[in-house]
Amino acid sequence: MILHAYINSGVHAHLDATERRKTFYSNVGSLIAFCTLLVVTFSNLMVGQEVMYRIVYLQAPFAALFLLTAWFNQHGWRNAARWNLMLSCHLVILVPIIEPIGGYLLSQIYFLLIAIIPVTFFHTKQKAAIIFFFCLNMAMFFLVQADYFVVSAEMSNLGSEDVRFLRVGNVITAIVAYMAYVWMIEVVAEHSERELERQTVTDVLTQLPNRRYFDLVFQQEVAKDVRAESGLVLAMLDIDHFKKINDSYGHDVGDQVLKHIAQLLRFSTRAGNVIARVGGEEFAILLPSTTLHDAKEAAERIRQIIENNPYEYEGKELNLTVSVGLSRVRSGDEEAQSYKLADDALYAAKRMGRNRVVVFES
Repeated sequence: MILHAYINSGVHAHLDATERRKTFYSNVGSLIAFCTLLVVTFSNLMVGQEVMYRIVYLQAPFAALFLLTAWFNQHGWRNAARWNLMLSCHLVILVPIIEPIGGYLLSQIYFLLIAIIPVTFFHTKQKAAIIFFFCLNMAMFFLVQADYFVVSAEMSNLGSEDVRFLRVGNVITAIVAYMAYVWMIEVVAEHSERELERQTVTDVLTQLPNRRYFDLVFQQEVAKDVRAESGLVLAMLDIDHFKKINDSYGHDVGDQVLKHIAQLLRFSTRAGNVIARVGGEEFAILLPSTTLHDAKEAAERIRQIIENNPYEYEGKELNLTVSVGLSRVRSGDEEAQSYKLADDALYAAKRMGRNRVVVFES
Protein backbone atom coordinates (compact mmCIF):
# COMPACT_ATOMS: atom_id res chain seq x y z
CA MET A 1 0.00 0.00 0.00
CA ILE A 2 2.81 2.40 0.93
CA LEU A 3 4.73 1.47 -2.21
CA HIS A 4 1.66 2.05 -4.39
CA ALA A 5 1.09 5.45 -2.78
CA TYR A 6 4.74 6.40 -3.31
CA ILE A 7 4.98 5.58 -7.01
CA ASN A 8 1.66 7.31 -7.69
CA SER A 9 2.53 10.49 -5.77
CA GLY A 10 1.34 13.47 -7.81
CA VAL A 11 -0.15 11.27 -10.55
CA HIS A 12 -3.43 13.17 -10.51
CA ALA A 13 -6.39 12.52 -12.81
CA HIS A 14 -6.61 16.17 -13.93
CA LEU A 15 -3.15 15.98 -15.55
CA ASP A 16 -2.85 15.04 -19.20
CA ALA A 17 -1.72 11.51 -20.02
CA THR A 18 1.88 12.52 -20.81
CA GLU A 19 2.29 14.44 -17.54
CA ARG A 20 0.88 11.54 -15.54
CA ARG A 21 3.24 9.12 -17.26
CA LYS A 22 6.32 11.31 -16.75
CA THR A 23 5.43 11.85 -13.08
CA PHE A 24 4.99 8.12 -12.58
CA TYR A 25 8.32 7.44 -14.31
CA SER A 26 10.18 9.88 -12.05
CA ASN A 27 8.68 8.32 -8.92
CA VAL A 28 9.62 4.81 -9.99
CA GLY A 29 13.02 6.04 -11.17
CA SER A 30 13.75 7.55 -7.75
CA LEU A 31 12.80 4.25 -6.11
CA ILE A 32 15.10 2.30 -8.43
CA ALA A 33 17.93 4.77 -7.73
CA PHE A 34 17.33 4.47 -3.98
CA CYS A 35 17.39 0.66 -4.08
CA THR A 36 20.50 0.67 -6.26
CA LEU A 37 22.25 2.95 -3.75
CA LEU A 38 21.31 0.58 -0.92
CA VAL A 39 22.88 -2.36 -2.79
CA VAL A 40 26.04 -0.37 -3.51
CA THR A 41 26.22 0.77 0.12
CA PHE A 42 25.88 -2.80 1.37
CA SER A 43 28.64 -3.92 -1.01
CA ASN A 44 30.97 -1.16 0.21
CA LEU A 45 30.32 -2.04 3.84
CA MET A 46 31.05 -5.72 3.15
CA VAL A 47 34.57 -4.80 2.03
CA GLY A 48 35.24 -3.43 5.51
CA GLN A 49 37.90 -0.88 4.54
CA GLU A 50 38.02 2.69 5.86
CA VAL A 51 38.01 4.17 2.37
CA MET A 52 34.78 2.33 1.56
CA TYR A 53 33.21 3.59 4.79
CA ARG A 54 34.02 7.11 3.65
CA ILE A 55 32.29 6.49 0.33
CA VAL A 56 29.19 5.33 2.21
CA TYR A 57 29.34 8.52 4.28
CA LEU A 58 29.62 10.68 1.15
CA GLN A 59 26.73 8.97 -0.62
CA ALA A 60 24.32 8.71 2.33
CA PRO A 61 22.65 12.16 1.94
CA PHE A 62 21.59 11.30 -1.61
CA ALA A 63 19.26 8.55 -0.36
CA ALA A 64 17.03 11.26 1.12
CA LEU A 65 17.29 13.36 -2.05
CA PHE A 66 16.08 10.44 -4.16
CA LEU A 67 12.99 10.02 -1.98
CA LEU A 68 12.30 13.76 -2.14
CA THR A 69 11.36 13.25 -5.80
CA ALA A 70 7.95 11.84 -4.88
CA TRP A 71 7.42 14.64 -2.34
CA PHE A 72 8.06 17.25 -5.02
CA ASN A 73 5.60 15.49 -7.34
CA GLN A 74 2.98 15.25 -4.62
CA HIS A 75 3.13 19.02 -4.12
CA GLY A 76 2.89 19.74 -7.83
CA TRP A 77 6.57 20.66 -8.35
CA ARG A 78 7.02 18.08 -11.07
CA ASN A 79 9.83 19.82 -12.94
CA ALA A 80 11.77 20.27 -9.69
CA ALA A 81 11.26 16.54 -9.03
CA ARG A 82 12.89 15.64 -12.35
CA TRP A 83 15.87 17.93 -11.84
CA ASN A 84 16.29 16.70 -8.27
CA LEU A 85 16.34 13.09 -9.43
CA MET A 86 18.75 13.62 -12.30
CA LEU A 87 21.19 15.84 -10.39
CA SER A 88 21.12 13.47 -7.41
CA CYS A 89 21.87 10.48 -9.66
CA HIS A 90 24.76 12.36 -11.21
CA LEU A 91 26.25 13.60 -7.94
CA VAL A 92 25.90 10.32 -6.03
CA ILE A 93 28.32 8.81 -8.55
CA LEU A 94 30.54 11.82 -9.05
CA VAL A 95 31.30 12.59 -5.38
CA PRO A 96 33.15 9.34 -4.54
CA ILE A 97 34.92 9.42 -7.92
CA ILE A 98 36.33 12.88 -7.18
CA GLU A 99 37.24 12.07 -3.58
CA PRO A 100 38.95 8.68 -3.41
CA ILE A 101 38.32 6.22 -6.24
CA GLY A 102 38.52 7.84 -9.68
CA GLY A 103 37.77 5.15 -12.25
CA TYR A 104 39.35 2.42 -10.16
CA LEU A 105 36.06 0.59 -9.45
CA LEU A 106 34.29 1.23 -12.79
CA SER A 107 31.65 3.44 -11.15
CA GLN A 108 31.68 5.58 -14.30
CA ILE A 109 29.53 2.98 -16.03
CA TYR A 110 26.53 4.53 -14.25
CA PHE A 111 27.09 7.72 -16.25
CA LEU A 112 26.14 5.83 -19.42
CA LEU A 113 22.84 4.88 -17.84
CA ILE A 114 22.08 8.37 -16.55
CA ALA A 115 22.95 9.87 -19.94
CA ILE A 116 20.10 8.10 -21.71
CA ILE A 117 17.27 8.03 -19.15
CA PRO A 118 16.38 11.77 -18.93
CA VAL A 119 14.18 11.34 -22.02
CA THR A 120 11.89 9.12 -19.92
CA PHE A 121 11.44 11.82 -17.25
CA PHE A 122 11.40 15.09 -19.19
CA HIS A 123 8.90 16.14 -21.85
CA THR A 124 10.20 16.13 -25.41
CA LYS A 125 9.68 19.90 -25.43
CA GLN A 126 12.31 20.10 -22.65
CA LYS A 127 15.05 19.26 -25.13
CA ALA A 128 17.56 21.53 -23.40
CA ALA A 129 17.37 19.52 -20.16
CA ILE A 130 17.64 16.20 -22.01
CA ILE A 131 20.65 17.35 -24.03
CA PHE A 132 22.29 18.91 -20.94
CA PHE A 133 22.20 15.69 -18.92
CA PHE A 134 23.24 13.58 -21.88
CA CYS A 135 26.28 15.74 -22.61
CA LEU A 136 27.18 16.14 -18.92
CA ASN A 137 27.15 12.43 -18.19
CA MET A 138 28.91 11.43 -21.38
CA ALA A 139 31.60 14.01 -20.62
CA MET A 140 32.01 12.65 -17.09
CA PHE A 141 32.25 9.10 -18.39
CA PHE A 142 35.07 9.92 -20.79
CA LEU A 143 36.90 12.05 -18.21
CA VAL A 144 36.89 9.19 -15.73
CA GLN A 145 37.88 6.72 -18.43
CA ALA A 146 40.83 8.97 -19.28
CA ASP A 147 41.93 8.89 -15.60
CA TYR A 148 41.23 12.60 -15.19
CA PHE A 149 40.43 12.08 -11.49
CA VAL A 150 43.31 10.97 -9.29
CA VAL A 151 42.87 7.70 -7.39
CA SER A 152 43.46 7.95 -3.64
CA ALA A 153 46.46 6.10 -2.23
CA GLU A 154 44.03 4.43 0.20
CA MET A 155 42.67 2.38 -2.66
CA SER A 156 45.90 0.39 -2.70
CA ASN A 157 44.83 -1.13 0.62
CA LEU A 158 42.03 -2.97 -1.14
CA GLY A 159 42.81 -6.56 -2.01
CA SER A 160 42.48 -7.79 -5.56
CA GLU A 161 39.43 -9.89 -4.61
CA ASP A 162 37.72 -6.85 -3.08
CA VAL A 163 38.45 -4.76 -6.18
CA ARG A 164 37.09 -7.49 -8.45
CA PHE A 165 34.00 -7.83 -6.25
CA LEU A 166 33.29 -4.08 -6.32
CA ARG A 167 33.91 -3.74 -10.06
CA VAL A 168 31.64 -6.66 -10.93
CA GLY A 169 29.05 -5.34 -8.46
CA ASN A 170 29.03 -1.91 -10.10
CA VAL A 171 28.58 -3.39 -13.55
CA ILE A 172 25.81 -5.75 -12.43
CA THR A 173 23.86 -3.11 -10.49
CA ALA A 174 24.09 -0.72 -13.46
CA ILE A 175 22.73 -3.40 -15.78
CA VAL A 176 19.96 -4.36 -13.33
CA ALA A 177 19.02 -0.70 -12.88
CA TYR A 178 18.83 -0.28 -16.65
CA MET A 179 16.65 -3.39 -16.96
CA ALA A 180 14.40 -2.03 -14.21
CA TYR A 181 13.92 1.21 -16.16
CA VAL A 182 13.08 -0.75 -19.32
CA TRP A 183 10.62 -2.89 -17.34
CA MET A 184 9.06 0.27 -15.93
CA ILE A 185 8.51 1.69 -19.40
CA GLU A 186 7.05 -1.58 -20.71
CA VAL A 187 4.65 -1.97 -17.78
CA VAL A 188 3.33 1.56 -18.19
CA ALA A 189 3.09 1.15 -21.96
CA GLU A 190 1.08 -2.06 -21.59
CA HIS A 191 -1.19 -0.38 -19.04
CA SER A 192 -1.71 2.55 -21.41
CA GLU A 193 -2.55 0.20 -24.29
CA ARG A 194 -5.10 -1.67 -22.17
CA GLU A 195 -6.62 1.61 -21.01
CA LEU A 196 -6.83 2.86 -24.59
CA GLU A 197 -8.53 -0.36 -25.67
CA ARG A 198 -10.97 -0.04 -22.78
CA GLN A 199 -11.76 3.56 -23.66
CA THR A 200 -12.53 2.69 -27.28
CA VAL A 201 -15.35 0.38 -26.15
CA THR A 202 -16.53 2.37 -23.10
CA ASP A 203 -18.93 5.28 -22.90
CA VAL A 204 -16.98 8.07 -21.19
CA LEU A 205 -19.91 9.49 -19.22
CA THR A 206 -21.63 6.38 -17.84
CA GLN A 207 -18.67 3.96 -18.03
CA LEU A 208 -21.00 1.44 -19.62
CA PRO A 209 -19.97 -0.33 -22.84
CA ASN A 210 -20.63 1.76 -25.94
CA ARG A 211 -22.35 0.88 -29.23
CA ARG A 212 -19.13 -0.46 -30.75
CA TYR A 213 -18.66 -3.01 -27.97
CA PHE A 214 -22.36 -3.87 -27.93
CA ASP A 215 -22.37 -4.61 -31.67
CA LEU A 216 -19.38 -6.91 -31.26
CA VAL A 217 -20.97 -8.85 -28.39
CA PHE A 218 -24.27 -8.91 -30.28
CA GLN A 219 -22.67 -10.81 -33.15
CA GLN A 220 -20.99 -13.24 -30.75
CA GLU A 221 -24.23 -13.95 -28.89
CA VAL A 222 -26.15 -14.48 -32.12
CA ALA A 223 -23.55 -17.08 -33.15
CA LYS A 224 -23.92 -18.82 -29.77
CA ASP A 225 -27.70 -18.80 -30.03
CA VAL A 226 -27.58 -20.40 -33.48
CA ARG A 227 -25.80 -23.37 -31.89
CA ALA A 228 -27.67 -23.57 -28.58
CA GLU A 229 -31.09 -22.18 -29.59
CA SER A 230 -31.53 -21.04 -25.98
CA GLY A 231 -33.18 -17.73 -26.79
CA LEU A 232 -31.74 -14.26 -27.25
CA VAL A 233 -33.67 -11.04 -26.59
CA LEU A 234 -32.76 -7.44 -27.37
CA ALA A 235 -34.17 -4.65 -25.21
CA MET A 236 -34.04 -0.99 -26.19
CA LEU A 237 -34.61 1.46 -23.33
CA ASP A 238 -35.17 5.22 -23.55
CA ILE A 239 -35.48 7.78 -20.73
CA ASP A 240 -38.85 9.49 -20.90
CA HIS A 241 -38.93 13.28 -21.32
CA PHE A 242 -35.16 13.52 -21.05
CA LYS A 243 -35.06 16.69 -23.17
CA LYS A 244 -37.27 18.38 -20.60
CA ILE A 245 -34.72 17.54 -17.88
CA ASN A 246 -31.92 19.13 -19.92
CA ASP A 247 -34.03 22.20 -20.71
CA SER A 248 -35.23 22.67 -17.12
CA TYR A 249 -32.10 21.84 -15.13
CA GLY A 250 -29.22 22.03 -17.60
CA HIS A 251 -27.02 19.47 -19.30
CA ASP A 252 -24.89 18.89 -16.20
CA VAL A 253 -27.94 17.54 -14.37
CA GLY A 254 -28.84 15.59 -17.50
CA ASP A 255 -25.43 13.95 -17.40
CA GLN A 256 -25.91 13.03 -13.75
CA VAL A 257 -29.29 11.51 -14.57
CA LEU A 258 -27.66 9.36 -17.24
CA LYS A 259 -25.09 8.16 -14.70
CA HIS A 260 -27.89 7.46 -12.23
CA ILE A 261 -29.81 5.38 -14.79
CA ALA A 262 -26.63 3.51 -15.74
CA GLN A 263 -26.02 2.62 -12.09
CA LEU A 264 -29.61 1.36 -11.69
CA LEU A 265 -29.25 -0.74 -14.84
CA ARG A 266 -26.10 -2.35 -13.47
CA PHE A 267 -27.92 -3.09 -10.22
CA SER A 268 -31.07 -4.50 -11.80
CA THR A 269 -29.68 -6.80 -14.49
CA ARG A 270 -28.33 -10.27 -13.97
CA ALA A 271 -24.85 -11.52 -14.72
CA GLY A 272 -24.50 -12.42 -18.39
CA ASN A 273 -26.71 -9.60 -19.62
CA VAL A 274 -24.89 -6.94 -21.62
CA ILE A 275 -25.82 -3.27 -21.06
CA ALA A 276 -24.63 -0.43 -23.27
CA ARG A 277 -25.34 3.21 -23.88
CA VAL A 278 -26.06 3.36 -27.59
CA GLY A 279 -27.38 6.90 -27.98
CA GLY A 280 -28.00 10.14 -26.13
CA GLU A 281 -30.56 8.83 -23.62
CA GLU A 282 -30.94 5.39 -25.17
CA PHE A 283 -29.61 2.15 -23.72
CA ALA A 284 -29.57 -1.39 -25.06
CA ILE A 285 -29.65 -4.63 -23.10
CA LEU A 286 -28.86 -8.03 -24.56
CA LEU A 287 -30.37 -10.96 -22.67
CA PRO A 288 -28.86 -14.33 -23.69
CA SER A 289 -30.56 -17.64 -22.82
CA THR A 290 -33.83 -15.82 -22.19
CA THR A 291 -37.36 -16.26 -23.51
CA LEU A 292 -39.50 -13.28 -24.46
CA HIS A 293 -41.70 -13.95 -21.44
CA ASP A 294 -38.77 -13.92 -19.02
CA ALA A 295 -37.27 -10.90 -20.78
CA LYS A 296 -40.53 -8.99 -20.36
CA GLU A 297 -40.53 -9.77 -16.63
CA ALA A 298 -36.91 -8.60 -16.35
CA ALA A 299 -37.64 -5.41 -18.29
CA GLU A 300 -40.68 -4.71 -16.11
CA ARG A 301 -38.53 -5.12 -13.01
CA ILE A 302 -35.98 -2.67 -14.42
CA ARG A 303 -38.74 -0.18 -15.26
CA GLN A 304 -40.12 -0.34 -11.72
CA ILE A 305 -36.69 0.03 -10.11
CA ILE A 306 -36.02 3.19 -12.13
CA GLU A 307 -39.49 4.56 -11.37
CA ASN A 308 -39.05 3.92 -7.64
CA ASN A 309 -35.55 5.44 -7.42
CA PRO A 310 -35.76 9.14 -8.36
CA TYR A 311 -32.66 11.22 -8.84
CA GLU A 312 -32.05 13.65 -5.96
CA TYR A 313 -31.06 17.16 -6.96
CA GLU A 314 -30.69 20.07 -4.52
CA GLY A 315 -33.06 18.51 -2.03
CA LYS A 316 -35.65 17.67 -4.67
CA GLU A 317 -36.52 14.36 -6.26
CA LEU A 318 -36.58 14.14 -10.04
CA ASN A 319 -38.97 11.33 -10.91
CA LEU A 320 -37.68 9.27 -13.80
CA THR A 321 -39.36 6.72 -16.01
CA VAL A 322 -38.29 4.71 -19.01
CA SER A 323 -39.92 3.12 -22.01
CA VAL A 324 -38.70 -0.30 -23.11
CA GLY A 325 -39.06 -2.22 -26.36
CA LEU A 326 -38.26 -5.92 -26.65
CA SER A 327 -37.76 -8.24 -29.59
CA ARG A 328 -36.57 -11.79 -30.05
CA VAL A 329 -33.29 -11.93 -31.98
CA ARG A 330 -33.57 -14.59 -34.66
CA SER A 331 -30.55 -16.16 -36.29
CA GLY A 332 -31.73 -15.42 -39.81
CA ASP A 333 -32.28 -11.70 -39.18
CA GLU A 334 -29.74 -9.06 -40.04
CA GLU A 335 -28.38 -7.12 -37.07
CA ALA A 336 -30.03 -3.92 -38.33
CA GLN A 337 -33.36 -5.76 -38.53
CA SER A 338 -33.10 -6.86 -34.91
CA TYR A 339 -32.45 -3.28 -33.82
CA LYS A 340 -35.37 -2.05 -35.92
CA LEU A 341 -37.82 -4.50 -34.36
CA ALA A 342 -36.77 -3.53 -30.81
CA ASP A 343 -36.88 0.17 -31.76
CA ASP A 344 -40.37 -0.26 -33.20
CA ALA A 345 -41.49 -1.77 -29.92
CA LEU A 346 -39.84 1.10 -28.03
CA TYR A 347 -41.62 3.75 -30.10
CA ALA A 348 -44.89 1.88 -29.60
CA ALA A 349 -44.31 2.16 -25.84
CA LYS A 350 -43.76 5.91 -26.27
CA ARG A 351 -46.97 6.29 -28.29
CA MET A 352 -48.96 4.34 -25.69
CA GLY A 353 -48.07 6.82 -22.96
CA ARG A 354 -44.46 5.96 -21.97
CA ASN A 355 -43.28 4.27 -18.76
CA ARG A 356 -44.11 0.82 -20.05
CA VAL A 357 -42.70 -2.29 -21.69
CA VAL A 358 -43.81 -3.34 -25.15
CA VAL A 359 -42.86 -6.64 -26.79
CA PHE A 360 -42.62 -7.06 -30.54
CA GLU A 361 -44.39 -10.32 -31.25
CA SER A 362 -43.65 -12.02 -34.55
